[in-house]
Amino acid sequence: MQKLFFLLVLILPGLALAQNNEGEIVYNQTIKLEINLPEGHEDMAASLPSEQTSEMLLYFTPKESLYQNAPEDEQEDDVVEAGDGNVQVRMVIMRPSENKLYKDLAKAQKVQKEEFFGKLFLISGDLEKFPWKLTGETKKVLDFNCQQAVFSDDERKVEVWFTPEIPVSSGPGEYGQLPGMILEVSIDDGQRHIVADKVNFKTLEEGTIVAPKKGKKVTAEEFEAIQEAKMKEMEEEMGGGGMRIRIRN
Repeated sequence: MQKLFFLLVLILPGLALAQNNEGEIVYNQTIKLEINLPEGHEDMAASLPSEQTSEMLLYFTPKESLYQNAPEDEQEDDVVEAGDGNVQVRMVIMRPSENKLYKDLAKAQKVQKEEFFGKLFLISGDLEKFPWKLTGETKKVLDFNCQQAVFSDDERKVEVWFTPEIPVSSGPGEYGQLPGMILEVSIDDGQRHIVADKVNFKTLEEGTIVAPKKGKKVTAEEFEAIQEAKMKEMEEEMGGGGMRIRIRN
C-alpha cells in the first residue's frame, strides 16, 4: 500500500512579526516657512517659498539605525532673494547631503554627522530620552496600526505615531525610544511634518549601517556655537540688514 505523507506548516503571529525588524523606510519631510514682513510688502512675501520638502531614508535593524537624505533627493542649496528697495530678504535653504544620524539602539548612543558650509562635524553622545505620553489614540499610517505618543517642552511640541508591528525602537531624526517604529512626526502643530511613504522589509547588505567617522569631533554645544558665529558673520557681511532663514534636515 502506498504511504502518504503530509507536511503541516504553522505560521505563528510571533514569527511573522519577527521578520518585520530590518529594512528601510522612505520618509517625506515638509517644513513650513513663516516669513513676517513689514506691512505693505505682501506682494514680495508671495514671491517667496512657503515650505521646504525633502525625502529622507532610514535603514534599520533591531540593534541600530541610520537616517540620511535619500540619494535621489540630494540637491544644491536654494538661495532666494527678493526686495523692493526698502526691504531686502535673502533666504538660504541648505540641503546638506552629508548629514547622517547613526543610532546604536542597544547602547542608547548616537553619532551625528553634520555638514555646515562645506565643513563636516561629528557629534557623539547619548540618545535623548523624551518624556513620551501615550494618548490612547490610534490610526493607520500606510497599512500599519499606529499609536499616538506626545511630549512638549520649552522648545517644541511633538506628536508621533508609532507601530509595534515594526518592533524597532527608532524613527526619523532623533525621535525614538518607543515600543515600535515611528512612522509619522508632527512638530509644533505641523510646522515640521515627517511621514513614512514606503516601508521595505529586507535583509540589509553588510556595511549599510555604519557610524559616520569623517568630520571634526565637537560637542553639541560647540556645534551650536559654530552655527551662531557663522550666522552672525553673514549678517555683518550684509551690513546687518535683510532676513535669513536657514533650514537643516
